[in-house]
Amino acid sequence: REWFKNHLRKMHFSELYSCHLCKLLFVTKNGQYCHKSRYHSSRIYKCSKCSFSSNSFQIHLRHRNEKHRKKILCRYCQFRSHRKIDLDIHQFSKHRDEPDVQRMLNLRKCVICNKKFVCLSRLNLHMRKH
Repeated sequence: REWFKNHLRKMHFSELYSCHLCKLLFVTKNGQYCHKSRYHSSRIYKCSKCSFSSNSFQIHLRHRNEKHRKKILCRYCQFRSHRKIDLDIHQFSKHRDEPDVQRMLNLRKCVICNKKFVCLSRLNLHMRKH
């Protein structure tokens, strides 16, 4: 293990940062900080809407977004999502033949080859290839 640490330091990174509690190595100071706050923090983040608590702010945010954020409903079935892109992907894969889904896809259709995309960003990437 010491050999590997020396190799990383000499060949790839001028400085490595280690956790003083568990000796894990990080190539950035930020990586070390995130690790410490996630696994060795004494601070507790409590959810204001339920009894959930965590010593990681990132896990606390993920909980809040997944459990307490308003969900968007699919108009064709019981599917729900926090993100519109997930709903679009769901509708494209499960309800492709519905008129509203077809209209949405026609807005995201390549004018050169007629390929349809759920994400506008994917269409833009595709257009660069033509």
